Amino acid sequence: MYCPKQLRIAATFTLLTLVGMNVNAQCPDLIDAFDNATNTPTWFNCNPGVFDIFIQTSSDWAGLTVDWGDGSTPEVFGSWVAGNALAHSYPDAWSVYTLTFTSDSGCEVIGELIKEEPVNPSITIPQGWDTDACAPATLSFLNSSTNVSSTTTFTWGFDDGATVDYDATNAGATVTHDYFAGSTGCNRPVTLYATNACRNKEFGTGASVTIDYINIWDLDNAVIGASSTQLC
Repeated sequence: MYCPKQLRIAATFTLLTLVGMNVNAQCPDLIDAFDNATNTPTWFNCNPGVFDIFIQTSSDWAGLTVDWGDGSTPEVFGSWVAGNALAHSYPDAWSVYTLTFTSDSGCEVIGELIKEEPVNPSITIPQGWDTDACAPATLSFLNSSTNVSSTTTFTWGFDDGATVDYDATNAGATVTHDYFAGSTGCNRPVTLYATNACRNKEFGTGASVTIDYINIWDLDNAVIGASSTQLC
């Protein structure tokens, strides 16, 4: 049976052990693409070609191992001193790489390198596809966007209050839209908005393209009425 003093000693020992574990598990922050120190860094390469990344730490590491996320053998470093960059070369291939930094103390920082180019939205209506119709009607549009990466998202808008969101798999796909009576008009715009990680980083926002030669009509209802009334 514990006496009060023994209980206090046991509790103090447990607390010190937990504090020590938390200290050991805390890694130094890394410097991300925006020069911020963080334990969830993201880096970008938004240009074609082989890319050499240079990574900085906010403070020193001991017994560091880096898995660069590209299938290469993890690199073991004796130490990593703040002010000295770690370098690695990535191939000319679009991908999202997961980088893992682990110290001998057991702490871990996981970051991402996004290698791609800014997406360019484009809409195509191939020859023979309808651009004029009487409501109700279903029209088709081709997503012909370029530089589509895995981080790309699309939003289609049809000027009748309807919008549809897609991920990167919508590239090259055909999108259909139903036009109903009451949503008719000439030169109806269709807009495709697209963005990806590099377009957001380079320009701060996505991009859009609009076509405005869609004509949707209602069927006419014939009405005959007398121009004047004559009593006989």
